[in-house]
Amino acid sequence: MHSWRFRAVKENSTPQHIAFLAETMSFTGDDGSNRSILLEQSILDCAQFCFQHETRLVSFFLEKGTPRPRIEGKAALMEAQVLYLPNNPSQPTEGDRRILLAIGYSEKETLWQMLREQRTVRVSEERILKLLCRDGWVEPDLVILCANRMELGETLTWSIAYSEIYFSSSPLVGFPMEEMVSVYRDYANRQRRFGGILP
Repeated sequence: MHSWRFRAVKENSTPQHIAFLAETMSFTGDDGSNRSILLEQSILDCAQFCFQHETRLVSFFLEKGTPRPRIEGKAALMEAQVLYLPNNPSQPTEGDRRILLAIGYSEKETLWQMLREQRTVRVSEERILKLLCRDGWVEPDLVILCANRMELGETLTWSIAYSEIYFSSSPLVGFPMEEMVSVYRDYANRQRRFGGILP
């Protein structure tokens, strides 16, 4: 577990990392490009709200086939760095505002590939966390399942062991900021135990 995340949650009940698991979207047809624009704006709106509430990392897990959002310019205006999973080229510092985008990402497959690459190295929890964090990734404090999504699939398998889950009926595209207020309020009222670490 990352000590900076543990301290932040224990002290002010603010999630330092929120992950959105998006609904399945279609980008074909006449309104495909318009939907891409709406998705980009929704990502930026959600990220800006989270940054204003002291969350430092906001992740968006999008289905395979989703066009890559072009948000780097507008993210820079929010002083945010845009990262990608897998194979992000840079390693951010703790204090950075970060937007992490993952399209068709499977943590199960990523872990399997990492373990195959590390056949000569003794495998441990610390080693796996170190390998996952090479992409600027830390475990989510809160995972939001959008549009009545009920399953995680292969997107996140290891990283959500101690995450809080929030089920929303709202799609990511047009996610209401009023509900984001409820998300933070709901999180603040939960008592996190980290698998029994906290009393």
